[in-house]
Amino acid sequence: MLKFRLLSVFFLLFLMFSCSSNQLIGSWQFVDVYDGEKQEVSPMIQEGKTSQHETAVLTFHKNRSFSSMDDSGVYQKRNNILKMKYNDLKDTAQMKITYINHDYLLLFSMTKNPKTWLYKKLNQKRAEE
Repeated sequence: MLKFRLLSVFFLLFLMFSCSSNQLIGSWQFVDVYDGEKQEVSPMIQEGKTSQHETAVLTFHKNRSFSSMDDSGVYQKRNNILKMKYNDLKDTAQMKITYINHDYLLLFSMTKNPKTWLYKKLNQKRAEE
């Protein structure tokens, strides 16, 4: 009975971690960039502010690759750290996921000039157009 309980706990933990990783999968439209680290999406954004950057879409694929406009690469996500290695660049970009849900994604660039990038999830129909 104890083995069954332990197995159940491990299975539930596995599901939790795999679901959180799967939140990243899909296409995200760039909306705005902010100075410093932001950890929540403001009410103004939630009320429908749309992107002025209609063509800037970042797509994360299940096979751990990503595409961003005319570039692509591979990524790793561990805890809330996202490492993105572009095919054409020598260095790996490291971002902190400060917020993610089914609608919005905030990525914080940990650089000398720190910025938070806001993305809005594109629904599948719109992403295919």
